[in-house]
Amino acid sequence: MTGEPAHSQTRAELIVTVVFALWFGLLAIAHVVQAGRFEAMIPTWLPAPTFLNIVSTLGLAAISVLLVRRRTRFVGALAAALMLLVLQIVHLDDIRTAVSITQNDDGEWIRNEGEGSRPVLIGRTLFQLVSIGGALWLARNTHPASFARHAQPR
Repeated sequence: MTGEPAHSQTRAELIVTVVFALWFGLLAIAHVVQAGRFEAMIPTWLPAPTFLNIVSTLGLAAISVLLVRRRTRFVGALAAALMLLVLQIVHLDDIRTAVSITQNDDGEWIRNEGEGSRPVLIGRTLFQLVSIGGALWLARNTHPASFARHAQPR
């Protein structure tokens, strides 16, 4: 035994982990600071936008923390992929309804259906697919079984 970890972290794993942890952490902060905006993004067919925003905020913060700790990174990456997949359903609905979110003169955020730019919404949805792939890649590379494979002598 050399005292080294069974699985040494690659540079790619570190970069993806930092990007996801920062992204989810900053999104959690944004959900608090601009709660009204994020609540307006929730489709009208979903109930209790304030409650859903709180749940999303807590989930984003928890995922960010799980990703930072090496022992919990696999669970964090799976949770990130699952959360992104659920959000993908909302994004697909946004494309269908051509949603835009604007702020009125009173500072209230309003959901406007039929006024959004579909190319922008499609771009966001494609970015989301790439993000789901990145989270799944990170989960695969940080799965405890992969540690055992890397630790075996060659």
